[in-house]
Amino acid sequence: MRGASLFGLGLALAACRHAGQPMVRDEAHVGLGNKPGEAGLPGLAVVTIRLVFEEHVLHVTVDAVGRSASLARWKLGKDPVENLFVSSAGQRVAFRREGDFVDVVDARQAVSVAYDILGKESVPSATDVAFDEDPRTSVIDTKLRVVGERVLALPTAITNSVPMTVTIDARKVGAVVAASSFSAGRAKTTRRVVATPRALLQAAFVAGAGGHAEFDAPEGHDEAGWLGYTSFDPRAVSAEVAGFRGLLHDYFHVGSLPPATILFAVDPRPVGHFRVTRLTNGVFVTLSGADPYDAALRLAVAHELVHAWIGEKIWVGDASKGHEAETYWFHEGVARWVAREQLARAQLLSPDEYAAEVSRVLGVVVTSPHASKSLKDLVILAPSSREAVALLVARGTLFATREDAHVRKVSKGARSFDDVVRALASHAETVRGPLPATAVRDALAVEIGAENAAIDFDDTVAHGTKNRLPDDALGPCFDSRDVLLDLYAAGFDVGASRTAHALVGLDAKGPAAAAGLREADRLVTIDIPERSDRPASVTVERDQKRVVITYRPVAGTKRSQAFRRRANVSEEMCRKLALRR
Repeated sequence: MRGASLFGLGLALAACRHAGQPMVRDEAHVGLGNKPGEAGLPGLAVVTIRLVFEEHVLHVTVDAVGRSASLARWKLGKDPVENLFVSSAGQRVAFRREGDFVDVVDARQAVSVAYDILGKESVPSATDVAFDEDPRTSVIDTKLRVVGERVLALPTAITNSVPMTVTIDARKVGAVVAASSFSAGRAKTTRRVVATPRALLQAAFVAGAGGHAEFDAPEGHDEAGWLGYTSFDPRAVSAEVAGFRGLLHDYFHVGSLPPATILFAVDPRPVGHFRVTRLTNGVFVTLSGADPYDAALRLAVAHELVHAWIGEKIWVGDASKGHEAETYWFHEGVARWVAREQLARAQLLSPDEYAAEVSRVLGVVVTSPHASKSLKDLVILAPSSREAVALLVARGTLFATREDAHVRKVSKGARSFDDVVRALASHAETVRGPLPATAVRDALAVEIGAENAAIDFDDTVAHGTKNRLPDDALGPCFDSRDVLLDLYAAGFDVGASRTAHALVGLDAKGPAAAAGLREADRLVTIDIPERSDRPASVTVERDQKRVVITYRPVAGTKRSQAFRRRANVSEEMCRKLALRR
Protein backbone atom coordinates (compact mmCIF):
# COMPACT_ATOMS: atom_id res chain seq x y z
CA MET A 1 0.00 0.00 0.00
CA ARG A 2 2.91 2.35 -0.64
CA GLY A 3 2.51 5.28 -2.99
CA ALA A 4 -0.45 7.04 -4.46
CA SER A 5 -0.87 4.58 -7.31
CA LEU A 6 -2.20 1.94 -4.91
CA PHE A 7 -5.30 4.03 -4.41
CA GLY A 8 -6.45 3.33 -7.98
CA LEU A 9 -9.88 1.72 -7.94
CA GLY A 10 -9.00 -1.20 -10.15
CA LEU A 11 -6.01 -2.30 -8.10
CA ALA A 12 -7.80 -1.73 -4.81
CA LEU A 13 -10.86 -3.72 -5.80
CA ALA A 14 -8.65 -6.53 -7.09
CA ALA A 15 -7.82 -7.25 -3.45
CA CYS A 16 -11.49 -7.31 -2.46
CA ARG A 17 -13.16 -10.61 -1.55
CA HIS A 18 -16.93 -10.90 -1.26
CA ALA A 19 -19.42 -13.70 -0.71
CA GLY A 20 -18.28 -17.26 -0.34
CA GLN A 21 -15.60 -16.66 2.27
CA PRO A 22 -15.74 -18.61 5.55
CA MET A 23 -17.39 -16.60 8.28
CA VAL A 24 -15.66 -18.24 11.25
CA ARG A 25 -12.17 -16.82 11.67
CA ASP A 26 -9.55 -16.71 14.38
CA GLU A 27 -7.73 -13.56 15.34
CA ALA A 28 -4.78 -13.54 17.73
CA HIS A 29 -5.34 -10.04 19.08
CA VAL A 30 -7.54 -7.11 18.19
CA GLY A 31 -6.91 -3.38 18.35
CA LEU A 32 -7.98 -2.55 21.85
CA GLY A 33 -8.24 1.23 21.65
CA ASN A 34 -6.54 1.66 25.04
CA LYS A 35 -4.23 4.44 26.08
CA PRO A 36 -0.60 3.35 26.56
CA GLY A 37 0.19 1.89 29.93
CA GLU A 38 -3.29 0.58 30.72
CA ALA A 39 -3.23 -2.94 32.05
CA GLY A 40 -5.54 -5.37 33.76
CA LEU A 41 -5.54 -8.25 36.20
CA PRO A 42 -4.25 -11.75 35.36
CA GLY A 43 -6.44 -13.81 33.01
CA LEU A 44 -9.73 -14.77 34.59
CA ALA A 45 -12.11 -16.16 32.01
CA VAL A 46 -13.11 -17.24 28.56
CA VAL A 47 -16.11 -15.31 27.23
CA THR A 48 -18.65 -16.26 24.55
CA ILE A 49 -21.10 -13.64 23.28
CA ARG A 50 -24.11 -14.39 21.09
CA LEU A 51 -26.32 -11.67 19.62
CA VAL A 52 -29.42 -13.16 17.96
CA PHE A 53 -31.51 -10.55 16.16
CA GLU A 54 -35.23 -10.96 15.49
CA GLU A 55 -37.63 -8.23 14.42
CA HIS A 56 -37.84 -5.64 17.18
CA VAL A 57 -35.79 -7.66 19.69
CA LEU A 58 -32.15 -8.52 20.29
CA HIS A 59 -31.47 -11.67 22.29
CA VAL A 60 -28.16 -11.43 24.12
CA THR A 61 -26.36 -14.32 25.81
CA VAL A 62 -22.98 -13.92 27.51
CA ASP A 63 -21.22 -17.02 28.84
CA ALA A 64 -18.08 -16.77 30.97
CA VAL A 65 -15.81 -19.50 32.31
CA GLY A 66 -13.27 -18.86 35.06
CA ARG A 67 -12.86 -18.73 38.81
CA SER A 68 -16.26 -18.58 40.50
CA ALA A 69 -15.28 -15.50 42.52
CA SER A 70 -14.54 -13.59 39.33
CA LEU A 71 -17.97 -14.40 37.88
CA ALA A 72 -20.10 -13.40 40.87
CA ARG A 73 -20.76 -9.78 39.83
CA TRP A 74 -21.79 -8.52 36.39
CA LYS A 75 -22.45 -5.08 34.98
CA LEU A 76 -25.24 -4.63 32.45
CA GLY A 77 -25.10 -2.28 29.47
CA LYS A 78 -26.72 1.15 29.45
CA ASP A 79 -29.88 0.13 27.61
CA PRO A 80 -32.85 -1.37 29.52
CA VAL A 81 -33.02 -5.16 29.53
CA GLU A 82 -36.00 -7.49 29.73
CA ASN A 83 -36.36 -11.19 30.58
CA LEU A 84 -33.08 -11.37 32.50
CA PHE A 85 -32.06 -14.99 33.11
CA VAL A 86 -28.94 -16.22 34.92
CA SER A 87 -27.64 -19.78 35.02
CA SER A 88 -24.51 -21.43 36.35
CA ALA A 89 -23.15 -24.80 35.29
CA GLY A 90 -26.29 -25.29 33.20
CA GLN A 91 -28.79 -24.65 36.00
CA ARG A 92 -30.84 -21.55 36.71
CA VAL A 93 -29.57 -19.66 39.75
CA ALA A 94 -30.83 -16.81 41.88
CA PHE A 95 -29.42 -13.34 41.48
CA ARG A 96 -29.78 -9.87 42.99
CA ARG A 97 -30.03 -6.86 40.74
CA GLU A 98 -29.23 -3.35 41.88
CA GLY A 99 -29.28 -0.77 39.10
CA ASP A 100 -26.88 -1.88 36.38
CA PHE A 101 -25.24 -4.55 38.54
CA VAL A 102 -26.19 -8.21 38.86
CA ASP A 103 -24.85 -10.35 41.73
CA VAL A 104 -25.01 -14.10 41.12
CA VAL A 105 -25.97 -15.87 44.36
CA ASP A 106 -24.29 -19.22 43.67
CA ALA A 107 -21.73 -18.53 40.97
CA ARG A 108 -19.62 -21.47 39.84
CA GLN A 109 -16.89 -21.77 37.24
CA ALA A 110 -19.35 -21.18 34.40
CA VAL A 111 -22.00 -18.46 34.42
CA SER A 112 -24.43 -17.50 31.67
CA VAL A 113 -26.39 -14.22 31.60
CA ALA A 114 -29.17 -13.92 29.02
CA TYR A 115 -31.63 -11.08 28.37
CA ASP A 116 -33.48 -9.16 25.66
CA ILE A 117 -33.06 -5.65 24.30
CA LEU A 118 -36.51 -4.70 23.06
CA GLY A 119 -37.10 -2.89 19.80
CA LYS A 120 -36.15 0.77 19.92
CA GLU A 121 -34.87 3.42 17.58
CA SER A 122 -32.73 6.22 18.99
CA VAL A 123 -32.54 8.05 15.67
CA PRO A 124 -35.47 10.47 15.37
CA SER A 125 -36.61 11.93 12.10
CA ALA A 126 -34.61 14.72 10.53
CA THR A 127 -36.98 17.36 11.95
CA ASP A 128 -36.59 16.21 15.53
CA VAL A 129 -32.91 16.49 16.30
CA ALA A 130 -29.74 18.33 15.39
CA PHE A 131 -27.84 15.00 15.23
CA ASP A 132 -25.18 16.43 17.49
CA GLU A 133 -24.97 13.11 19.33
CA ASP A 134 -24.07 9.79 17.77
CA PRO A 135 -27.15 7.54 17.69
CA ARG A 136 -26.09 4.51 19.67
CA THR A 137 -28.91 1.98 19.58
CA SER A 138 -31.22 0.83 16.82
CA VAL A 139 -33.14 -2.43 17.20
CA ILE A 140 -36.10 -2.09 14.91
CA ASP A 141 -37.74 -4.10 12.11
CA THR A 142 -34.89 -5.76 10.20
CA LYS A 143 -32.17 -3.27 11.13
CA LEU A 144 -29.71 -3.67 13.98
CA ARG A 145 -27.14 -1.10 15.02
CA VAL A 146 -25.76 -1.19 18.56
CA VAL A 147 -22.59 -0.37 20.48
CA GLY A 148 -21.22 -2.81 23.04
CA GLU A 149 -21.33 -0.48 26.04
CA ARG A 150 -25.08 -0.17 25.66
CA VAL A 151 -26.09 -3.81 25.23
CA LEU A 152 -23.41 -6.12 26.68
CA ALA A 153 -23.25 -7.51 30.22
CA LEU A 154 -19.77 -8.55 31.42
CA PRO A 155 -18.20 -9.78 34.67
CA THR A 156 -16.76 -6.76 36.49
CA ALA A 157 -13.63 -8.64 37.59
CA ILE A 158 -12.42 -9.24 34.04
CA THR A 159 -10.30 -6.27 33.00
CA ASN A 160 -7.50 -7.87 31.00
CA SER A 161 -7.32 -9.52 27.59
CA VAL A 162 -9.12 -12.88 27.49
CA PRO A 163 -10.17 -15.29 24.71
CA MET A 164 -13.59 -14.36 23.39
CA THR A 165 -15.94 -15.66 20.72
CA VAL A 166 -18.37 -13.13 19.28
CA THR A 167 -21.34 -14.22 17.13
CA ILE A 168 -23.98 -12.11 15.39
CA ASP A 169 -26.92 -14.07 13.99
CA ALA A 170 -29.49 -12.09 11.99
CA ARG A 171 -30.79 -14.91 9.81
CA LYS A 172 -34.30 -14.70 11.29
CA VAL A 173 -34.84 -11.25 9.77
CA GLY A 174 -33.41 -12.21 6.40
CA ALA A 175 -30.45 -9.85 6.80
CA VAL A 176 -27.95 -9.58 3.98
CA VAL A 177 -25.05 -8.58 6.19
CA ALA A 178 -24.04 -9.02 9.82
CA ALA A 179 -20.93 -7.16 10.91
CA SER A 180 -19.07 -5.95 13.95
CA SER A 181 -15.85 -4.18 14.80
CA PHE A 182 -14.29 -7.66 14.67
CA SER A 183 -15.62 -9.01 11.36
CA ALA A 184 -18.05 -8.48 8.51
CA GLY A 185 -19.95 -11.17 6.63
CA ARG A 186 -23.30 -12.66 5.77
CA ALA A 187 -26.30 -12.94 8.05
CA LYS A 188 -24.34 -14.91 10.64
CA THR A 189 -20.72 -14.23 11.52
CA THR A 190 -18.46 -15.53 14.25
CA ARG A 191 -15.04 -14.24 15.21
CA ARG A 192 -12.67 -15.62 17.84
CA VAL A 193 -10.50 -12.91 19.38
CA VAL A 194 -8.29 -12.13 22.32
CA ALA A 195 -9.54 -8.82 23.65
CA THR A 196 -10.27 -6.76 26.73
CA PRO A 197 -13.79 -6.04 27.95
CA ARG A 198 -13.07 -2.43 27.01
CA ALA A 199 -12.60 -3.50 23.40
CA LEU A 200 -16.01 -5.20 23.47
CA LEU A 201 -17.68 -2.18 25.00
CA GLN A 202 -16.16 0.05 22.31
CA ALA A 203 -17.23 -2.28 19.50
CA ALA A 204 -20.10 -1.74 17.06
CA PHE A 205 -22.52 -4.44 15.85
CA VAL A 206 -24.78 -4.03 12.81
CA ALA A 207 -27.05 -6.20 10.70
CA GLY A 208 -29.58 -5.70 7.94
CA ALA A 209 -29.69 -4.86 4.25
CA GLY A 210 -26.29 -3.89 2.91
CA GLY A 211 -23.04 -5.56 2.02
CA HIS A 212 -19.52 -6.46 3.10
CA ALA A 213 -16.03 -6.84 1.68
CA GLU A 214 -12.53 -7.91 2.69
CA PHE A 215 -9.15 -6.58 1.63
CA ASP A 216 -5.86 -8.38 1.98
CA ALA A 217 -2.40 -6.92 1.40
CA PRO A 218 1.09 -7.61 2.77
CA GLU A 219 0.58 -4.73 5.22
CA GLY A 220 -2.57 -6.12 6.79
CA HIS A 221 -6.16 -7.33 6.64
CA ASP A 222 -9.16 -4.97 6.41
CA GLU A 223 -12.87 -5.64 6.41
CA ALA A 224 -15.87 -3.43 5.69
CA GLY A 225 -19.60 -3.62 6.23
CA TRP A 226 -22.38 -1.24 5.28
CA LEU A 227 -25.95 -1.07 6.50
CA GLY A 228 -28.25 0.73 4.11
CA TYR A 229 -27.43 2.26 0.75
CA THR A 230 -25.08 5.18 0.25
CA SER A 231 -24.72 7.67 -2.59
CA PHE A 232 -21.17 6.38 -3.16
CA ASP A 233 -19.86 2.89 -3.87
CA PRO A 234 -18.90 1.59 -0.39
CA ARG A 235 -16.62 -1.04 -1.97
CA ALA A 236 -14.43 1.60 -3.58
CA VAL A 237 -14.41 3.77 -0.45
CA SER A 238 -13.60 0.79 1.78
CA ALA A 239 -10.71 -0.14 -0.51
CA GLU A 240 -9.43 3.43 -0.32
CA VAL A 241 -9.63 3.36 3.48
CA ALA A 242 -7.71 0.08 3.60
CA GLY A 243 -5.00 1.55 1.40
CA PHE A 244 -4.81 4.75 3.44
CA ARG A 245 -4.47 2.75 6.65
CA GLY A 246 -1.47 0.98 5.16
CA LEU A 247 0.00 4.35 4.22
CA LEU A 248 -0.38 5.53 7.84
CA HIS A 249 1.40 2.41 9.05
CA ASP A 250 4.31 3.22 6.78
CA TYR A 251 4.27 6.81 8.02
CA PHE A 252 4.40 6.04 11.75
CA HIS A 253 6.40 2.85 11.30
CA VAL A 254 5.72 1.54 14.82
CA GLY A 255 4.17 -1.77 15.77
CA SER A 256 2.37 -4.24 13.58
CA LEU A 257 -0.79 -3.47 11.63
CA PRO A 258 -3.67 -5.43 13.20
CA PRO A 259 -6.84 -6.17 11.22
CA ALA A 260 -9.34 -3.32 11.03
CA THR A 261 -13.00 -2.87 10.15
CA ILE A 262 -14.86 0.14 8.80
CA LEU A 263 -18.63 0.18 9.22
CA PHE A 264 -21.13 2.47 7.46
CA ALA A 265 -24.69 2.83 8.80
CA VAL A 266 -27.31 4.91 7.00
CA ASP A 267 -30.11 6.60 8.95
CA PRO A 268 -32.59 9.45 8.29
CA ARG A 269 -30.31 12.27 9.41
CA PRO A 270 -29.97 15.36 7.16
CA VAL A 271 -27.18 15.55 4.59
CA GLY A 272 -23.99 16.91 6.11
CA HIS A 273 -24.70 15.71 9.65
CA PHE A 274 -22.53 12.59 9.36
CA ARG A 275 -20.57 11.37 12.37
CA VAL A 276 -17.36 9.33 12.36
CA THR A 277 -16.36 7.55 15.58
CA ARG A 278 -13.19 5.70 16.44
CA LEU A 279 -14.27 2.34 17.86
CA THR A 280 -12.49 -0.94 18.44
CA ASN A 281 -10.46 -2.02 15.40
CA GLY A 282 -11.47 0.83 13.15
CA VAL A 283 -14.14 3.45 12.53
CA PHE A 284 -17.92 3.61 12.59
CA VAL A 285 -19.58 6.06 10.19
CA THR A 286 -23.22 7.10 10.60
CA LEU A 287 -24.54 9.19 7.71
CA SER A 288 -27.48 9.92 5.47
CA GLY A 289 -27.94 7.97 2.28
CA ALA A 290 -27.34 11.14 0.27
CA ASP A 291 -24.00 12.14 1.86
CA PRO A 292 -21.22 12.12 -0.76
CA TYR A 293 -17.80 10.76 0.08
CA ASP A 294 -16.29 14.22 -0.31
CA ALA A 295 -13.35 16.01 1.28
CA ALA A 296 -15.21 16.65 4.56
CA LEU A 297 -16.17 13.01 5.11
CA ARG A 298 -12.83 11.71 3.82
CA LEU A 299 -10.96 13.96 6.28
CA ALA A 300 -13.21 12.88 9.15
CA VAL A 301 -12.54 9.19 8.44
CA ALA A 302 -8.80 9.76 8.00
CA HIS A 303 -8.70 11.74 11.25
CA GLU A 304 -10.16 8.81 13.19
CA LEU A 305 -7.83 6.34 11.48
CA VAL A 306 -4.86 8.39 12.70
CA HIS A 307 -6.11 7.81 16.25
CA ALA A 308 -4.92 4.21 15.98
CA TRP A 309 -1.51 5.83 16.51
CA ILE A 310 -2.00 9.31 18.00
CA GLY A 311 -4.21 8.82 21.04
CA GLU A 312 -3.62 5.10 21.39
CA LYS A 313 -0.03 4.12 20.68
CA ILE A 314 1.14 7.71 21.31
CA TRP A 315 -0.33 9.49 24.32
CA VAL A 316 1.13 12.76 25.55
CA GLY A 317 0.44 13.96 29.09
CA ASP A 318 -1.85 12.61 31.80
CA ALA A 319 -3.61 9.48 30.54
CA SER A 320 -6.04 9.18 33.46
CA LYS A 321 -9.74 9.68 32.89
CA GLY A 322 -10.90 13.27 32.96
CA HIS A 323 -7.65 14.80 31.67
CA GLU A 324 -8.21 14.25 27.95
CA ALA A 325 -8.94 17.90 27.17
CA GLU A 326 -5.50 18.97 28.37
CA THR A 327 -3.97 17.59 25.18
CA TYR A 328 -6.86 17.79 22.71
CA TRP A 329 -4.58 20.16 20.83
CA PHE A 330 -2.25 17.20 20.20
CA HIS A 331 -4.40 14.07 20.17
CA GLU A 332 -7.05 15.74 18.01
CA GLY A 333 -5.33 18.76 16.46
CA VAL A 334 -2.03 17.21 15.40
CA ALA A 335 -3.90 14.06 14.38
CA ARG A 336 -5.99 16.22 12.04
CA TRP A 337 -2.78 17.68 10.56
CA VAL A 338 -1.38 14.20 9.90
CA ALA A 339 -4.65 13.13 8.26
CA ARG A 340 -4.71 16.21 6.02
CA GLU A 341 -1.08 15.96 4.97
CA GLN A 342 -1.21 12.24 4.22
CA LEU A 343 -4.42 12.54 2.23
CA ALA A 344 -2.87 15.31 0.14
CA ARG A 345 0.30 13.33 -0.49
CA ALA A 346 -1.76 10.33 -1.53
CA GLN A 347 -3.67 12.65 -3.90
CA LEU A 348 -6.92 11.97 -2.07
CA LEU A 349 -7.36 15.69 -1.40
CA SER A 350 -7.18 18.10 -4.31
CA PRO A 351 -5.06 21.26 -3.88
CA ASP A 352 -8.24 23.32 -3.61
CA GLU A 353 -9.66 21.00 -0.95
CA TYR A 354 -6.37 21.17 0.92
CA ALA A 355 -6.39 24.98 0.89
CA ALA A 356 -10.02 25.01 2.01
CA GLU A 357 -9.21 22.80 5.01
CA VAL A 358 -6.31 25.03 6.08
CA SER A 359 -8.55 28.09 5.68
CA ARG A 360 -11.27 26.41 7.74
CA VAL A 361 -8.84 25.86 10.63
CA LEU A 362 -7.68 29.49 10.47
CA GLY A 363 -11.33 30.56 10.48
CA VAL A 364 -12.11 28.54 13.62
CA VAL A 365 -9.15 30.07 15.45
CA VAL A 366 -10.22 33.61 14.55
CA THR A 367 -14.00 33.43 14.86
CA SER A 368 -14.36 31.25 17.96
CA PRO A 369 -16.18 33.04 20.79
CA HIS A 370 -13.34 31.78 23.01
CA ALA A 371 -10.52 32.99 20.73
CA SER A 372 -8.90 35.11 23.44
CA LYS A 373 -8.91 32.41 26.12
CA SER A 374 -5.83 30.53 27.29
CA LEU A 375 -5.25 26.80 26.98
CA LYS A 376 -5.93 26.44 30.70
CA ASP A 377 -9.30 28.21 30.41
CA LEU A 378 -10.29 26.20 27.34
CA VAL A 379 -9.56 22.93 29.11
CA ILE A 380 -11.93 23.97 31.91
CA LEU A 381 -14.63 24.88 29.37
CA ALA A 382 -14.18 21.81 27.15
CA PRO A 383 -16.51 19.36 28.97
CA SER A 384 -19.49 21.66 28.38
CA SER A 385 -18.47 23.72 25.34
CA ARG A 386 -18.14 22.39 21.81
CA GLU A 387 -16.75 25.73 20.72
CA ALA A 388 -13.91 25.33 23.24
CA VAL A 389 -13.15 21.81 21.97
CA ALA A 390 -13.19 22.99 18.36
CA LEU A 391 -10.76 25.78 19.21
CA LEU A 392 -8.39 23.42 21.03
CA VAL A 393 -8.33 21.13 18.01
CA ALA A 394 -7.87 24.01 15.57
CA ARG A 395 -4.99 25.46 17.58
CA GLY A 396 -3.24 22.09 17.53
CA THR A 397 -3.68 21.76 13.77
CA LEU A 398 -2.48 25.34 13.24
CA PHE A 399 0.52 24.68 15.49
CA ALA A 400 1.55 21.61 13.46
CA THR A 401 1.09 23.54 10.20
CA ARG A 402 3.17 26.47 11.47
CA GLU A 403 5.93 24.25 12.85
CA ASP A 404 6.08 22.22 9.65
CA ALA A 405 6.92 25.44 7.78
CA HIS A 406 9.35 26.48 10.52
CA VAL A 407 11.26 23.19 10.51
CA ARG A 408 11.44 23.14 6.72
CA LYS A 409 12.81 26.67 6.67
CA VAL A 410 15.46 26.00 9.33
CA SER A 411 16.56 22.73 7.70
CA LYS A 412 16.32 24.16 4.15
CA GLY A 413 13.79 21.52 3.23
CA ALA A 414 15.69 18.54 4.64
CA ARG A 415 13.38 18.07 7.65
CA SER A 416 9.71 18.66 8.51
CA PHE A 417 7.20 18.32 11.33
CA ASP A 418 6.81 14.72 10.14
CA ASP A 419 10.17 14.06 11.78
CA VAL A 420 8.82 15.41 15.08
CA VAL A 421 5.78 13.10 14.88
CA ARG A 422 7.92 10.09 14.02
CA ALA A 423 10.29 10.86 16.90
CA LEU A 424 7.28 10.83 19.24
CA ALA A 425 6.12 7.52 17.77
CA SER A 426 9.55 5.99 18.27
CA HIS A 427 9.73 7.31 21.84
CA ALA A 428 6.26 5.91 22.63
CA GLU A 429 7.24 2.52 21.20
CA THR A 430 10.20 2.43 23.57
CA VAL A 431 8.40 3.73 26.66
CA ARG A 432 5.18 1.71 26.15
CA GLY A 433 3.32 4.29 28.19
CA PRO A 434 2.26 7.93 28.27
CA LEU A 435 4.89 10.48 27.26
CA PRO A 436 5.53 13.65 29.30
CA ALA A 437 3.31 16.65 28.60
CA THR A 438 6.38 18.43 27.22
CA ALA A 439 7.25 15.62 24.77
CA VAL A 440 6.08 17.50 21.67
CA ARG A 441 8.03 20.63 22.54
CA ASP A 442 11.09 18.54 23.42
CA ALA A 443 10.99 16.76 20.06
CA LEU A 444 10.43 20.07 18.26
CA ALA A 445 13.34 21.65 20.13
CA VAL A 446 15.70 19.20 18.39
CA GLU A 447 14.65 20.74 15.07
CA ILE A 448 14.35 24.48 15.81
CA GLY A 449 15.85 24.99 19.29
CA ALA A 450 14.25 24.94 22.73
CA GLU A 451 13.55 28.67 22.91
CA ASN A 452 11.80 28.79 19.54
CA ALA A 453 9.79 25.67 20.34
CA ALA A 454 8.59 27.15 23.65
CA ILE A 455 7.68 30.51 22.10
CA ASP A 456 5.79 28.93 19.21
CA PHE A 457 3.83 26.68 21.54
CA ASP A 458 2.92 29.53 23.86
CA ASP A 459 1.87 31.84 21.02
CA THR A 460 -0.18 29.30 19.06
CA VAL A 461 -1.52 26.77 21.58
CA ALA A 462 -1.20 28.13 25.12
CA HIS A 463 -2.42 31.68 24.47
CA GLY A 464 -3.64 31.78 20.87
CA THR A 465 -2.02 35.15 20.14
CA LYS A 466 -0.80 33.95 16.73
CA ASN A 467 -3.68 33.12 14.44
CA ARG A 468 -1.92 33.51 11.09
CA LEU A 469 0.57 31.45 9.12
CA PRO A 470 3.55 32.80 7.16
CA ASP A 471 2.34 33.63 3.66
CA ASP A 472 4.62 30.94 2.19
CA ALA A 473 3.79 28.29 4.85
CA LEU A 474 2.04 25.97 2.38
CA GLY A 475 4.70 26.16 -0.32
CA PRO A 476 4.77 27.63 -3.83
CA CYS A 477 1.38 26.29 -4.86
CA PHE A 478 -0.70 28.54 -2.60
CA ASP A 479 -1.32 32.24 -2.04
CA SER A 480 -2.34 33.84 1.25
CA ARG A 481 -5.14 36.39 1.34
CA ASP A 482 -7.49 37.99 3.85
CA VAL A 483 -11.23 37.28 3.90
CA LEU A 484 -14.19 38.39 5.98
CA LEU A 485 -15.85 35.53 7.87
CA ASP A 486 -19.24 35.43 9.52
CA LEU A 487 -19.13 35.10 13.29
CA TYR A 488 -21.26 32.13 14.33
CA ALA A 489 -23.76 32.80 17.12
CA ALA A 490 -26.77 30.66 18.01
CA GLY A 491 -28.21 33.58 19.95
CA PHE A 492 -29.12 31.53 23.04
CA ASP A 493 -27.72 28.82 25.30
CA VAL A 494 -28.28 25.71 23.17
CA GLY A 495 -27.21 23.13 25.77
CA ALA A 496 -29.23 24.62 28.61
CA SER A 497 -32.24 25.03 26.33
CA ARG A 498 -32.16 21.35 25.33
CA THR A 499 -32.02 20.35 28.97
CA ALA A 500 -34.82 22.69 30.02
CA HIS A 501 -36.94 22.09 26.87
CA ALA A 502 -37.32 25.85 26.76
CA LEU A 503 -35.34 28.77 25.37
CA VAL A 504 -32.68 29.76 27.90
CA GLY A 505 -30.05 32.50 27.78
CA LEU A 506 -31.52 34.39 24.83
CA ASP A 507 -29.30 37.25 23.64
CA ALA A 508 -31.66 40.17 23.19
CA LYS A 509 -29.37 41.61 20.51
CA GLY A 510 -28.54 38.27 18.85
CA PRO A 511 -29.82 36.61 15.67
CA ALA A 512 -32.29 34.28 17.42
CA ALA A 513 -34.08 37.18 19.11
CA ALA A 514 -34.07 39.14 15.87
CA ALA A 515 -35.71 36.16 14.14
CA GLY A 516 -38.55 36.14 16.69
CA LEU A 517 -37.54 33.65 19.39
CA ARG A 518 -38.47 34.60 22.94
CA GLU A 519 -37.00 33.75 26.31
CA ALA A 520 -38.84 30.75 27.88
CA ASP A 521 -40.45 29.70 24.58
CA ARG A 522 -41.33 26.01 24.97
CA LEU A 523 -38.86 24.06 22.85
CA VAL A 524 -40.23 21.34 20.56
CA THR A 525 -37.37 20.66 18.15
CA ILE A 526 -34.02 22.28 17.52
CA ASP A 527 -31.54 22.06 14.67
CA ILE A 528 -28.52 24.26 15.32
CA PRO A 529 -25.68 23.20 13.01
CA GLU A 530 -23.06 25.33 14.82
CA ARG A 531 -21.92 26.61 11.42
CA SER A 532 -22.62 30.07 10.12
CA ASP A 533 -23.13 28.84 6.54
CA ARG A 534 -26.09 26.62 7.46
CA PRO A 535 -29.49 27.83 8.63
CA ALA A 536 -30.65 27.23 12.18
CA SER A 537 -34.20 25.99 12.68
CA VAL A 538 -36.06 26.01 15.99
CA THR A 539 -39.63 24.83 16.56
CA VAL A 540 -41.38 26.24 19.62
CA GLU A 541 -44.86 25.97 21.05
CA ARG A 542 -46.52 29.32 21.54
CA ASP A 543 -50.19 29.99 22.26
CA GLN A 544 -50.93 26.28 21.75
CA LYS A 545 -49.47 26.46 18.25
CA ARG A 546 -46.19 25.27 16.84
CA VAL A 547 -44.04 27.94 15.28
CA VAL A 548 -40.98 27.14 13.15
CA ILE A 549 -38.34 29.87 13.16
CA THR A 550 -35.42 29.66 10.75
CA TYR A 551 -32.53 32.11 10.79
CA ARG A 552 -28.84 32.54 10.00
CA PRO A 553 -26.78 31.99 13.18
CA VAL A 554 -24.54 34.98 12.46
CA ALA A 555 -23.54 37.97 14.54
CA GLY A 556 -21.11 40.16 12.61
CA THR A 557 -17.90 39.43 10.70
CA LYS A 558 -14.19 39.17 11.37
CA ARG A 559 -11.11 39.24 9.17
CA SER A 560 -9.17 35.98 8.77
CA GLN A 561 -6.30 34.62 6.73
CA ALA A 562 -7.15 32.14 3.99
CA PHE A 563 -5.28 30.26 1.26
CA ARG A 564 -6.06 29.40 -2.34
CA ARG A 565 -4.23 27.73 -5.19
CA ARG A 566 -2.27 30.18 -7.29
CA ALA A 567 -3.92 30.94 -10.59
CA ASN A 568 -0.71 30.34 -12.54
CA VAL A 569 -0.07 26.89 -10.98
CA SER A 570 -2.02 24.02 -12.49
CA GLU A 571 -3.69 21.43 -10.31
CA GLU A 572 -1.40 18.76 -11.77
CA MET A 573 1.72 20.74 -10.86
CA CYS A 574 0.31 21.47 -7.42
CA ARG A 575 -0.25 17.76 -6.82
CA LYS A 576 3.37 17.03 -7.74
CA LEU A 577 4.56 19.69 -5.31
CA ALA A 578 2.36 18.18 -2.61
CA LEU A 579 4.00 14.79 -3.08
CA ARG A 580 7.44 16.32 -2.59
CA ARG A 581 6.35 18.00 0.62
